[in-house]
Amino acid sequence: MVKEAIGIKSYNTYINTLNDLVDWGFVRMVERSKNQYSANIIALSNFDKALDKALDKALIKHGSKQSESTSESIDSIDKQITSKPINNKQIPAYEDFKEYGLDKCSELNFNVSENQLNAKYQSWAGNGWRNGNGKRIKNWKSTLLNTLPYMNQKETIEQPETPEDKQAREFMEALKKQSYNEILNQNDDVQSDFNDNTTPAIGGV
Repeated sequence: MVKEAIGIKSYNTYINTLNDLVDWGFVRMVERSKNQYSANIIALSNFDKALDKALDKALIKHGSKQSESTSESIDSIDKQITSKPINNKQIPAYEDFKEYGLDKCSELNFNVSENQLNAKYQSWAGNGWRNGNGKRIKNWKSTLLNTLPYMNQKETIEQPETPEDKQAREFMEALKKQSYNEILNQNDDVQSDFNDNTTPAIGGV
């Protein structure tokens, strides 16, 4: 009935509040209830103001609860905003990055310049060591190796002509020239036959 009268639904809240009032000296506990069929018997204190000791207890308890609440609040915020720190060991020195890239380009016969490698390195480093899709780079060598084909320039490096290539080229040029001359000769024969079989018309019909 007391809980309903003062608007408290939780028994724990009710008993904790009652114990605080007793500890602070506002009320005096005459007899505690022994079961659910009996009630606590209390008496009001004779003084109008709380004792300094009781007030200190109240302030200390309130301060500790406030501190715990603030700490929990800060912890929860930190968990939300704290992201995984970038491990600097995952980011290689540019010289190592460039050397590895150029070596692989030489092995695979890719035409990728140092400027391209530098631009790619700066792009990843400026993006928190993430690739173009925003995914964190864990193994930079594997990622770079998979990226090199897309960086490969379409222009091939000019190679010196081998003797075999020269012989094949001259043969194809001679074959084209021979075919062209044969076509011209055939056209001349056709034109000659046409002229022989054609009699110019003299006068009108």
